[in-house]
Amino acid sequence: MPVNFRSALNRGLQQQGLRPPVWYFTATQRQWWQATLRVDPYPLVTSCLCFSKAAAKENACEQFLQAHPELSQPSERVVESTPWSRILNGPPEGFVHLVRQRFLELDLEAVLTGPGYISVDCEGVITESGRIQLALLSLFDGEQAWVLGMQACTEARDLLARVFSNEGTIKVFCDYGADRRMLSPLFTEIVNTKDIQCMKLEGWESPVYNNRRSLLSIWEKCTGNEGKYFKDEKLTVSAWDSAQLSEEQLRYAIADVFATYQCYEVRTSPIHRSVESRSFA
Repeated sequence: MPVNFRSALNRGLQQQGLRPPVWYFTATQRQWWQATLRVDPYPLVTSCLCFSKAAAKENACEQFLQAHPELSQPSERVVESTPWSRILNGPPEGFVHLVRQRFLELDLEAVLTGPGYISVDCEGVITESGRIQLALLSLFDGEQAWVLGMQACTEARDLLARVFSNEGTIKVFCDYGADRRMLSPLFTEIVNTKDIQCMKLEGWESPVYNNRRSLLSIWEKCTGNEGKYFKDEKLTVSAWDSAQLSEEQLRYAIADVFATYQCYEVRTSPIHRSVESRSFA
């Protein structure tokens, strides 16, 4: 079974009565990170170069557990070893088969001990009364993707509520207002949010009224991959409340949340801020 090394290490340290790891991050090149892991009384461990903090943490934990297997406590969370956040042209081939359609307690643990942010996107359907209602919730934490229908959201409502109400985890949206209206009937408390439509070099601002930037335009600016977005726009209006989603629907659902995560990660990189002179204004 694939291993989530961060969860395995945290479990091992807890079982041995040791303190959680202390992390230090270094931006070594544009968009690339190294993570240094300190667990007293063991020597420091530094990760290889990774595109995201999440990947760097995972790599450092893997190295630590290889050196100290007595601390390894396997996690039940199923995570494939796929370099999601190194790929600017979209999720890798076959990513649909790695998407989880349930959210479990171990997933909550992984998110809350992860890099500190998770991207969120919603798909809705129009009710008979003309209101838009949540049909699909997509999440991406830099490593694992979830696409959850209403039944899965209802089953995991308490777990997801802990994600949304957790002050230590940034929830990253593109058009938070629209998604908030769909989420509010299930989740009354959503804190520590960012909307990439409001991103500028000098900070976070409200977008100009009636001039909201599309995710496509933001993604192209962030990645430089103009005209190469990986989403099939024909599926914008789709039967998102279907009991069985097609592979094309899953691909569409994860595309937005993946791109939102990428944009936030690129625009908040300290090296990106220091060398990039253009803004979204």
